[in-house]
Amino acid sequence: MLRSAFRPLALVVLLGACSDLLPEAERVPTRIELSSERITVIEGNPVPLGITVFDQNGDPFDRLPGWAAPVWSFDAEGRVEARGGRLVALGPGAARATADVAGLTASALVRVNPGSLGLSVDGVYLTQSVQTYDRSVPLVAGRDAYLRVFLRGDQTNYYTPKVRVHLYHSGELHHTWTLAPDGESVPTQVVEGDHTASWNVYVPGSLIRPGISLVVEADPDGTVPVRDASRLRFPATGTLALNVVTVPRLWLRLVPIHQVQHGTTGNVTPQNQDRWTRDLLAMFPIAEYDIDIRDPFSTDASARTTQGWSTLLLEIALLRMADGSGRYYYGILSHPGGVNIGGLGYVGGRPDAEPAAIGYDALPYAAGTLAHELGHNFGRLHAPCGGPGGVDAAFPYAGGGIGAHGYDLFLREPKDPSREKDLMTYCDPEWISDYTYRGVLDFRRAGDGGTAEFAGTAKEPSLLVWGQIDAGGAELEPAFQLTTRPVLPTEPGPYRIEGLDAAGAVLFSYSFTPSPVADMKGDVRHFVYAIPARLAQTDRLARLRLVGPGVRAERRSAGAEPARSAPATLRRRSGTEVRLEWDASRRPMALVRDPATGEVISIARGGGAALRTRAPELEVLLSDGVRTTRSTHRVR
Repeated sequence: MLRSAFRPLALVVLLGACSDLLPEAERVPTRIELSSERITVIEGNPVPLGITVFDQNGDPFDRLPGWAAPVWSFDAEGRVEARGGRLVALGPGAARATADVAGLTASALVRVNPGSLGLSVDGVYLTQSVQTYDRSVPLVAGRDAYLRVFLRGDQTNYYTPKVRVHLYHSGELHHTWTLAPDGESVPTQVVEGDHTASWNVYVPGSLIRPGISLVVEADPDGTVPVRDASRLRFPATGTLALNVVTVPRLWLRLVPIHQVQHGTTGNVTPQNQDRWTRDLLAMFPIAEYDIDIRDPFSTDASARTTQGWSTLLLEIALLRMADGSGRYYYGILSHPGGVNIGGLGYVGGRPDAEPAAIGYDALPYAAGTLAHELGHNFGRLHAPCGGPGGVDAAFPYAGGGIGAHGYDLFLREPKDPSREKDLMTYCDPEWISDYTYRGVLDFRRAGDGGTAEFAGTAKEPSLLVWGQIDAGGAELEPAFQLTTRPVLPTEPGPYRIEGLDAAGAVLFSYSFTPSPVADMKGDVRHFVYAIPARLAQTDRLARLRLVGPGVRAERRSAGAEPARSAPATLRRRSGTEVRLEWDASRRPMALVRDPATGEVISIARGGGAALRTRAPELEVLLSDGVRTTRSTHRVR
């Protein structure tokens, strides 16, 4: 940028015309040029623009006859005018000045600054994903942030002052930034959507902690002729305290699902893990996290049907329970087609909701699905766009918009509230609203429902009871007895799971509320519990019963295994594929575990299954509906 001088400068014109310009017959004027294409001056001062004329060889002429004075024109009135061969700046604003000399023209942009400017620090905020202008969205300790300072001038100008920001920890100065402008003027109004209209800096998460505050100083070097009423400090006195809160570490496990019927496994690997979690970490209030990839889980359930999707989600919830893990579980599968479902998840914040979800593996869109389904796990309902069911009646923005300006710290990309839709809608493009962000933040700060790596009590022999309820009735799945961390219903509800002995005496009875499944049409609900064997009295247990409004389902033990019954067989077909076979006439379901890790490898039905594992030894649990038999096998 050319800065104006504070003394009068005469207009320099070096050109000729007609025969006076042609000492040699072959020289012809062909082009004129101004000394600058853009110039900035203060009102009342001369505009120092010089003109040079060039011949057909590109050589400048030395002389200009008096009668060949330039004719000036301007595309805006009141900014610049020509006076006696000179240009003078009149008032603030911009005008394009065009010189015409003997039919040759050239132009320059003249920007006129006011002689003094009312300058104010209008506002300041830090955003980590989305933020309101009044800073109502709390900051998460340890999470990177983007600081924005908004200056405002009282009239059009082209001043570019710096901004100084002081960051304090517990009242002690800790860090100072001096911010240069990205724009070319001080705006006359706040425009949050234009990041060149604010003074910005990235703040590392290590500086974001409870007890921080800041002070902003505009034009600390005194480069702007400011008026007396200017407000150059924010706040006017003291420091601006920032609301910083802590949230627990996020523990997330990604589970590749191998669908035996289709021979496909969800595509999630250490190489693409960051692509899977990018949207989640960019949008949500997450600072610390531990995300891993589990060994593949094999199932004979198929995602080709709506019921298959429901069963897959229920199995992932059971998988988490059987593993005894406190992590969120997200199952990833290859979509075989057949139904228009991309993901399912339980809505957290309700009685007994499991922190589990599933989704298909078509990246990059699938990363948004993961964030959406984890949003459900974090207690969020749908936002109103695209026709989802289960819409949050309290969502504040029409059409499912994000309401406030967002910012993607990973891509360094602003998010426009007039364009972006909340990620809990079914619409694109998507970001997170301040409403959803605050809801997730409150949920996570309240305990999160499943973030600790080893949540709950110590492992002990337990009875896994699980099933699903929908408008067509209920399915009580075969129970399994294994060692895991007990999980009992936390609040009473309209349904009851009961255990009875052979004589019909009730051994246990628990009231519960099943977890609703988001993103599935119809009233579909699931439940998964691990009842301690000492409470379930598994040595006497002969029958399981599920009862509730319009619902009754039952499982009975098949009794002792016949002596002639053959055990399960396992044969390795390749490096990772193992074939499991058993007699399903009395034992309808099998659960296969790696005895070295305790992780479930497969849930299988119907007497046969193909597993994906390199484990040299496997434990097979066969359920007759109530009781469990187990055997351990070397895989050959």
